[in-house]
Amino acid sequence: MTTVETLLHNNADPNVRDAEGRTPLALADAAGHREVVDRLRAAGAR
Repeated sequence: MTTVETLLHNNADPNVRDAEGRTPLALADAAGHREVVDRLRAAGAR
């Protein structure tokens, strides 16, 4: 299980924002992590 899977399995909020207002989805997308983007979207990330 990946770190993202572990966090989501333990009810981490996929829409939480960092101090600069970025979401995990935005960060994963900017870094080109397509599989993470897909998993976050499946978990309801916006």
